[in-house]
Amino acid sequence: MTAAVHTRETLRPAILLGVEHPQAYAAVRGLAVAGVPVEGVTQRATRRLGASRYLKTVHRVGPREEDVLAFLEQRRERGGVVIPLTDEYMLLVSKNHEMLSKHYVMTTPPWATLKPIVDQRLLYVTAKACGLNTPVYFTPRDEADMKRIVAGLYFANEAYLLKTFFDAGPANLDLNRFTVIPGMDHASIEAESMRIYERNGEFPMIAQVIPGGPQQSFGVTVLADRESKPVFAYAVRRLKLFKSARGGHAQTPFEVGANTQCETVDDPEAIDAATKLIKATGFVGPATIEFRRDPRDDRLILVKADPRLVGASSLAASLGLDLADGAYRLFSGLPLPEYPKPRAAVQWLWLSSYLDAVIRERSYRPMHRELIRGLGHMRRVRSMAYWDTRDPLPFVMDFVAWTWIRARSLVRREQAPTA
Repeated sequence: MTAAVHTRETLRPAILLGVEHPQAYAAVRGLAVAGVPVEGVTQRATRRLGASRYLKTVHRVGPREEDVLAFLEQRRERGGVVIPLTDEYMLLVSKNHEMLSKHYVMTTPPWATLKPIVDQRLLYVTAKACGLNTPVYFTPRDEADMKRIVAGLYFANEAYLLKTFFDAGPANLDLNRFTVIPGMDHASIEAESMRIYERNGEFPMIAQVIPGGPQQSFGVTVLADRESKPVFAYAVRRLKLFKSARGGHAQTPFEVGANTQCETVDDPEAIDAATKLIKATGFVGPATIEFRRDPRDDRLILVKADPRLVGASSLAASLGLDLADGAYRLFSGLPLPEYPKPRAAVQWLWLSSYLDAVIRERSYRPMHRELIRGLGHMRRVRSMAYWDTRDPLPFVMDFVAWTWIRARSLVRREQAPTA
C-alpha cells in the first residue's frame, strides 16, 4: 500500500537540494505522485531529471554555498519542506538550521545532532555503548600518537583505511573523497597520515577494513519517527558493487564501492542493530545504516550511517514504503499511512552503473559469467534507478548518457598511440 495523495490544504512545496544525483529520482517521483509540488535545486545541468514529467521546476544555483543560502533566503516567503539529497547539501542546511527553520520545514537536524551520526569517530562510540560491533579504529591525538598507533598495526591478516571528516577536508584529493586506502605497510600509512595532517590540520582516523565484497555488505533503511523509533525498516544485501577500491590479502581480500544492485533480505539482527543505533542518536527521518558481516566469524559490524536518501531509495516504493513522501508527511505533521511489512527477495538495479562495473571488472571476472548471473536475477528486479513506466525519459537519458560515455572512451582507446 502506498501513501495516500495529500489534500490541497496541506500542500507545501518540497525543495530537493541536489537533483543531479541518482537518489533524486526516487524523491521526485514519490512526492509528485503524492501530489506535492516539487522544486529541484542543482549546481549543474541535470538532463536525466530535466526530462521527467514529475519535475516541473529546476533552479540552477551555485556553486558556492552562499549562493544556495541566498536562493533559499530569496524564496523564503513561499516556504516549503527542505530535503537535502547529498552530503554537501545535508551539511549546509544542518549548519544553517536555525536560520532556515524560521521559514522552512527542515528534514535534517541541527549540526549538534547530525555530527555525532556522520562523524564515524563519534558514531562508533555510540554504537559500542549500544552493544554493537565496530571496526577496530584509532584516532591519533598528535604525530607521536599516530606513529605509535601505526607501529602497532598488524598487516598479516588485516587491511586499514584512512578516514577524514567533513569539517577537515577530503582524505583523497584526486577523487575528492573522505576515505583513502594507503599501501598496506607501516611506512605508507605513516606518510599518508602526515600528508593529510599537513593539508587538513587534523590526523585521519585509522580504521580496519572488514574483508569481503558485496555478499558481506548489508544496509538497513529506516524511517524514524519523532521518538526515533522505526515507522518502517527493511534490510538489503548488496549483489554488485561499482568498486572504488579492491585489495587486502589472500586470506582477507576486500572490495568497497557504490551499490549498483541489491536485494531485500530477512535479517532481524541487522534491523535490530540499526534500530538501537537510531534510537541512541535521537535521529528523526530517513536513514540507511550500513553493515558488513565479517566472513571470518560472521559478526555483524557497523560501517557507517547515511542520514538521508541514498541511491537505492527507489526500492522502498516497490515495497509499498515511500521514503520521501514518508519524510514529507512526518516533518509536516501529516498522518502516516499504515505501511505493509517489507517483503524479502525484491531487487533494485542501477543498470548503467551495473554494466560499468561488469566492464571494469572484466580483467579478473569473466563478463559473460557476470551477465548470465545478472540475467538470472532479473525476474526479481522490481525497481530500477530512474525508471517509471509513466515517466520513461529519465531512464532513457541515463542509458543514452552511459552509451555516449562508453563510446567516447572506446574511440579514445583506439586512437591512443601504441608504444
